[in-house]
Amino acid sequence: FVLSFIMTFGFAAIEQVFGFFLLARGIATPENQPQRMGTIMAAVGLVGIIIQGGLMGRLVKRFGEGSVAQVGLGVLIIGYLSLLVPREYGLLIFLTTIPISAGRALAGTSFSALISRKANLGQGLTLSVSQSLDALARTAGPLTAGWLFHAFGPTVPYEFSASLTVVALALTFIFPRMLKLTPPSEEA
Repeated sequence: FVLSFIMTFGFAAIEQVFGFFLLARGIATPENQPQRMGTIMAAVGLVGIIIQGGLMGRLVKRFGEGSVAQVGLGVLIIGYLSLLVPREYGLLIFLTTIPISAGRALAGTSFSALISRKANLGQGLTLSVSQSLDALARTAGPLTAGWLFHAFGPTVPYEFSASLTVVALALTFIFPRMLKLTPPSEEA
């Protein structure tokens, strides 16, 4: 729950201010911002479809949900930090969209699977709690990002999201059992 909340909080934060970020960094103008936003969001969706629809099953089968989630968090961190570099539209799409959407797809799907498979009170209740926490993250993340953007500048929400994701990744190494499934023989 904690890892999923942190990741969703950071991701929701960057989505909220992305249009303003494009304008502030000179990547878009008020006239072309809707088209550029739409193209970037389409690229994000396409990468997510490719990973979740085509690669996820094979990756999980070979490496397990925990390892895939860790890689996803690492890729997401790289994506967030790469947003600090480009000031050109083409670079933004390729340099940042691919790692952000790939990392989100890898980690998010793995966390959902782990939460579901580790459920000991029933999957329905467990997934309801998970969805409630994700909804909270999707509410608090944008509020935080808007405040950071306004108070400190256009790149600070992305630095914040990267920092949160570093914390989530560190937690997976400090508490590796978070990403491990309990073998049936150990269940009570």
